[in-house]
Amino acid sequence: MKCILAFAMLCLVGCTSVSKKSSATASAAQERHVTPFFYRAVRGDQTIWLLGTAHRWVRLGEIPTFVLERLQQSQVFASEFDPSRIGEVQRYVEEKRRSKPLKNYFTETEIETLAKKVAARSGDQDLVTLTTILSFESATNVFAYIHSSPALGGLLTASKSESLDNDLRALAAKSGMSLAYLDNPVLAGNSYLCLKPSDEQYVRFLRAEMNSQAQDVKQLRTSENEESAYRSGDSNRIRKLFDDYPKDLRSCLLDNRNAAWVSSILQLARVYPNVFVAVGVGHLESGGRSLLSELQEDGFSVTRIDDGVQFSKE
Repeated sequence: MKCILAFAMLCLVGCTSVSKKSSATASAAQERHVTPFFYRAVRGDQTIWLLGTAHRWVRLGEIPTFVLERLQQSQVFASEFDPSRIGEVQRYVEEKRRSKPLKNYFTETEIETLAKKVAARSGDQDLVTLTTILSFESATNVFAYIHSSPALGGLLTASKSESLDNDLRALAAKSGMSLAYLDNPVLAGNSYLCLKPSDEQYVRFLRAEMNSQAQDVKQLRTSENEESAYRSGDSNRIRKLFDDYPKDLRSCLLDNRNAAWVSSILQLARVYPNVFVAVGVGHLESGGRSLLSELQEDGFSVTRIDDGVQFSKE
C-alpha cells in the first residue's frame, strides 16, 4: 500500500507571476527553489522540454525561473489530463468497478455522520442535502471528499487548482501557448483502477473514520519521504520508490501510458519546433519504459538541465 500511494503522490495531478516580484520576494523564492527534474530532448530541429512534476507539495513559485522561461518560449504545453473531462473518467471508473452507492452499506444516521465530516472539509452546512447526495455516492469518492486527497481516489479533488500541474497549465495559457493533453479517459481511468482499493475496502476505511479508529486511515497517508525524494532532485531516490513495483502494476501505471504518450508527443514535435511536457516525475525517472528512454529510442538526444547557467552560454 505504501508503495502504491508513493506513486500516486508522484505520478498521477492560481498562476503566480514570475516576472513582477520585488527583489526581496525573488530572493526568498530562490531559497526555496526545488532542483527540477528537467530535460531537453533534441532530434534535428525538434526540441522537447520535459519537466517531472509532483502533483502535491510543490507550487509554481518553487520552480526555477530558467524552467519557466523555457515553458513560455515554447509553442505548445502538454500535460497529463484535461481537468474538464474528469467526469468522463469518473463514469468510466464507476462502470468498470460497478460501484454501489453508500446507502447500500450505511444507515441514514451513519451517512449523516460522514456528511458532517465532508461538511467540515468543504464548509457546506446544508447537512440534509449533503446527506442525500452522499447516499448515492461511492465509498471511494466519499472518502476522497473527506480527505481532499487525489491519491486516495478523489477523481473530483484531482482537478482542484492547488496542483503544480494546473499552475503550469495556467501559465502556459496566459502566455498564449496551445494546450495539449496526453491521457484520454480510458488511460486515466485505468490508472485509477490500478491504484485504488476496492469500494469494499473504502467502506471499511469509512467505518474506521466513524469509530475514530484512525490506524487504517493513517496507513493510507504518505510519509514525508516521497516529498523529500522529489525536492532532493535525486533521480536515484525517485527510482528506488518504484523498485518493488509488480510488473503488471508498472505496466498499467507507467509503461502503457508512456507508450501512448510518446506517440502524441512525437506528433506534437512534428508540428511545433518547441514542445514543453509536464508530467508526473515517475514517468521520467522510473526506469524501464520511461518517456526519456522512449524518446532516446526514437533518436532523440536527452540531457538533464540542472540549472540555467548553460543557457547563458548558448
